[in-house]
Amino acid sequence: MQPGQGVQLQWTSEFATTCQASGAWAGTRSPDGSELTGPLEADSEFVLTCQGPGGTDRASVTVFVESATPTVTMTANPASVRAGTSTVLSWSSSGVTRCTASGGWSGERPVSGSETTAAINQPTDFILECSGPDGSATANLTVRVNSLQGRVFVSAISRSDSDVNDFSAPYAENDSLLTAQRLPNPVILGGYVNEPGRGPDGRSFLSGDLDDIYFAGLTAGQVVELVIPSADPSLPDSERDDVDLGLYDAAGVLVDESIGIGQVEQLTVPATGNYYIRVELYSGAALYRLSIGQPTGTSSSSPTLGDAFVPGQVVVVPGRPGRGISDLSPAMPGTRYGLSLRAGNSGREMLMAMPEEASAAVRLHKPAGEGVRAAGLTVPADLESKRETLRYIKLLRSDPEMPGVFPNRIFRASAVPNDPLYSTQRWHYEMIQLPAARDVITGDRDVVVAVVDSGIVSHPDLDGNRVEGFDFISDPANADGDGIDPDPNDPGCVLGGGSSSHGTHVSGTVSAVTGNARGVAGVAGNVSIMPLRVLDGCEGSGTFYDVLQGVRYAAGLPNDSGRLPVRRADVINLSLGGEGSCDAGLSSFFESVRLQGVTVVAAAGNSGTSAASVPADCAGVLSVAAVGPDRRRAYYSSFGADWVDLAAPGGDMRVDSNGDGAPDGVLSTDATGGGSDREPVYSIQQGTSMASPHVAGVIALMRSVNPALAPDDIDTLLALGRLTDDIGEPGPDALGTGLINAFKAVIAAGGDIPELPPALSVTPSSLNFGDVGTQADVLVENGGTGSLEITGVAVTQDWITATAMDVDDAGLGRYQIRVDRSGLSPGVYDGRVAFQSSAGASSVAVLMQVADGTGTADAGYQYVLLLSDIGTVGTEQVELLARGEEVEYGFGALDQGSYFVIAGTDMDNDGFICDEAEACGAYPVENDPVRVTVDGPVSGIDFTSVFRTGVQGGALGAESRPGAQKGFRRRD
Repeated sequence: MQPGQGVQLQWTSEFATTCQASGAWAGTRSPDGSELTGPLEADSEFVLTCQGPGGTDRASVTVFVESATPTVTMTANPASVRAGTSTVLSWSSSGVTRCTASGGWSGERPVSGSETTAAINQPTDFILECSGPDGSATANLTVRVNSLQGRVFVSAISRSDSDVNDFSAPYAENDSLLTAQRLPNPVILGGYVNEPGRGPDGRSFLSGDLDDIYFAGLTAGQVVELVIPSADPSLPDSERDDVDLGLYDAAGVLVDESIGIGQVEQLTVPATGNYYIRVELYSGAALYRLSIGQPTGTSSSSPTLGDAFVPGQVVVVPGRPGRGISDLSPAMPGTRYGLSLRAGNSGREMLMAMPEEASAAVRLHKPAGEGVRAAGLTVPADLESKRETLRYIKLLRSDPEMPGVFPNRIFRASAVPNDPLYSTQRWHYEMIQLPAARDVITGDRDVVVAVVDSGIVSHPDLDGNRVEGFDFISDPANADGDGIDPDPNDPGCVLGGGSSSHGTHVSGTVSAVTGNARGVAGVAGNVSIMPLRVLDGCEGSGTFYDVLQGVRYAAGLPNDSGRLPVRRADVINLSLGGEGSCDAGLSSFFESVRLQGVTVVAAAGNSGTSAASVPADCAGVLSVAAVGPDRRRAYYSSFGADWVDLAAPGGDMRVDSNGDGAPDGVLSTDATGGGSDREPVYSIQQGTSMASPHVAGVIALMRSVNPALAPDDIDTLLALGRLTDDIGEPGPDALGTGLINAFKAVIAAGGDIPELPPALSVTPSSLNFGDVGTQADVLVENGGTGSLEITGVAVTQDWITATAMDVDDAGLGRYQIRVDRSGLSPGVYDGRVAFQSSAGASSVAVLMQVADGTGTADAGYQYVLLLSDIGTVGTEQVELLARGEEVEYGFGALDQGSYFVIAGTDMDNDGFICDEAEACGAYPVENDPVRVTVDGPVSGIDFTSVFRTGVQGGALGAESRPGAQKGFRRRD
């Protein structure tokens, strides 16, 4: 029987008169009877002795009880602790009589109870051993200490201004030729300059930091670009941030200077050699981003000394909103600024001559500290008059009473480049053979791609392609303050300083207006975008239900809006997802979407593991992983042979493989600000969210070629390898069937496609090895139809070699380009690899640097924050110098919980990291942060932090002036 139970005893006797019980019971009993014993915990013998006239008799029985095995259980609450704090241990037992503690505690303990431990600073074992009549039992638990460790990756081309305003950052003067800071080429650098007494309190607040001087080896045709986030030409000097950019030769003699009042200043290097680069403050206190690279095509309205114009003359034209030239008398500029009328009148443009004392007027109006400038720089006489003219124009432009003022430019016939930022997109568009696909078709307006995301911001590069959308965020407590409605515009938020604008960036990759001489180009630049808002623009998160409603609307299925689109979507892009595998119900839902004739494309996720995500894992959804510029899986991208279908460019912002002075992320449309202050800009981001719209855009091109193409047709073509390039081992692998190929896809789509001649395609078209790189691959392909054969490969410099690695009989395929610095003097070297073919020639530009002490990768002094919620103040903070291509960080004392991990610089010392132009990063990628759960030691939380490179007002035109955006507040 079981311990703790009783047993029914029965007995009878003959001729007995009395009976006596003994053993496990006692006392007098009647000669006949029955009795229920008490609970028995052990084997028990019951004896009954009876007496009568004839004598005495004895009977006994043994009741066996199963062994009472001792048990002990123990718990800790919490199970993991912040270093230096305690936990409460609770325990209970059975079958024991005594307990003894050891490990993190000691001594005798009762058989049950609870106890608060001493402070715990490291993982600690708590042991409780208890014993009883039938043996002993032990409980053992480990209380973990919460911690979080990881690495911050730094782009090899990142550098930081050595004399920023942050007291904690290392300091080295860089405001003269003798103290010039040496830079590699290419480079992206974050910096800060300020007038005395302007800007936040900090190291340079009182004394000012008027100049930053850099020294670098540059190559003819390269572009030096300066971007500041806070320029506002409408403000007077006393309130305006304004920085100019100068280029000086190795002797310190001025070569060229960009003197404007907008956000972007640019200079083109006239000849290969060593140069000083001067970041010169005109007024205010400004963060800035300086880059050196190949020509990018970024638009800048700022005049330069290299421009052709007439010195001493200015043209006064209409141009300020709310101010016409008709009411401007020629007497006002003459009286106030000494200008004299040369031609025109108050009813139209006026040509005016500057006064002889123009330079004195400029000095009079310049801010404090004009005389405390970089030593050793000189201005040649032939540039002095042009420089004086541009500086005087800057002075005039700062007057809110003056209309537009410009140099009297000398015009010549020239071609204006279209979509000026396209060159920064070349690496990812050329990788997927998009230029060849565009020779077939650029997209049909009747094709609709639904972007189910955070909505969209009004943007000059998107507005022409938008069709009616909807807002499906049902929670009225979101950023726009209401529930579902017909307005899919992304209101953003003050995300510690800036809205994610995720849907706007995704939409631009799908279909930014192409051929409008503005900004960027989309993969399918003429197709229609249907914006559907299901994600909040602050955290970039949304509910499963709202996402399903957005997908339903896009597919023309019944939904909570009570309406259907005028025309359902042909393609749905889902750059979103959550952890887990797709169940049968959700797969059935997407099957109903496919039956509408809609192809669904989803981002695989940024976990860096093979863990599946939903909806990418669902049958019938094309799951897209991300590759970097090397055509290999991006370090952050999720992967899996059993659920990923294909890959597309998502970027790797740790590198600049083509040397354009920008990290190799995906450049697209974006926005700053929140609410009514949203401003359209362009920015570079990375992630599978950026890869997915490449595929959605390519499928839109296929539907443009062949509107009858069904989702099943696309699946069949994908399985046959007709839409992708196999970039791994032969056959499907962790990146599915391989990298999307836009040209192959539009050809495979069928339809009425014109016959294209063979065309040699070499990607990428430029390589920059910097001062450490040694090898890279290029892909040589036929960008048309018909036959093409490589007839020769030649290099222009003996330090370059080109080797065929994986090519077919026609010589098409992968070539490895290597550089050898042996025996070369410090400096910048350029050359080319030329490919000859039966259909013409193409070449790859190669740039390399031999280092002369330019240092290691440096993204400045950074603050790593843990945020319990996306807000402005960090819950926990550690600090590090982000010097080297990866830097370890760690939090050793944390409460249990889940956190966002953010890192960035505070170069202006305003208490916020991640301001525009500062370095910033988040786990796993900045544009798509995810929470990290801490319930013990957590490691491997690695991410990239780079200087923000969004091109703002200069790319959008002189009148678009988004203000500075605040980031996340660091802890004091």
